[in-house]
Amino acid sequence: GWVEVDVYYPHTTPWDYYGGKHQSEYCKVLAAEGLNPLPLTTNKTNLCPTGSGPGGCVRFGDNMMAGTYRVAVAESEQGKAAQAIINHKQAIQDWLDQKAPMPEMCR
Repeated sequence: GWVEVDVYYPHTTPWDYYGGKHQSEYCKVLAAEGLNPLPLTTNKTNLCPTGSGPGGCVRFGDNMMAGTYRVAVAESEQGKAAQAIINHKQAIQDWLDQKAPMPEMCR
C-alpha cells in the first residue's frame, strides 16, 4: 500500500499554482532520497455557488474551491520519507534564520 506523507491545503489564490509548487517541491525532496513519490490532487466544485456577477448572476470561477495536494510513498519507505521531509524543513529554517544557502529543492 501507499501512505500519505504530506497533505497541503493552499490558502492563497491561485490555488493550483501554490498547491502544485508545494507538491512538486516535496516530490523532488523525496526523489532525491531515492524514493518514488506519488503526487495526488483532489479538486472540488461548489455545487451551489454564490453569484458574484451583476444582480447575483453566477460567473465563471464562482464555483471553484481550493484543492487538496497530497504526496504518498510506499508503506515500506514511510520512515525514510518522514526523515527527508524533516531534514528539508530544517534546511529551510536554517536558510531563513541563519543565512544558510537556499535549499536546492526550493529553487
